[in-house]
Amino acid sequence: MAVNLGFDLPFARVRNSMQVLMNAFEIAVDAQSRSQLRDAEVVIAPDLRSFSKLVPMHLEDIVAAGRRSAEAAVPRIREVLTRNRRR
Repeated sequence: MAVNLGFDLPFARVRNSMQVLMNAFEIAVDAQSRSQLRDAEVVIAPDLRSFSKLVPMHLEDIVAAGRRSAEAAVPRIREVLTRNRRR
């Protein structure tokens, strides 16, 4: 099981060298995350597109989105756990 916290936002238009560094960092993290998510039997992926990665003011809303996604994934998690117990 994995949780995809990728925000799936378009990269910011580059206006200065700091934004170039931020985009490069996000590209590297995204590539690593996608690689790890491929191996997961269940991926919980809350919709975080309306939140900024750099502005954590909406932490409670982000947690609520994660909780909703996790609750929606419970049937699939149970299915995978049941299947894996039989092995």
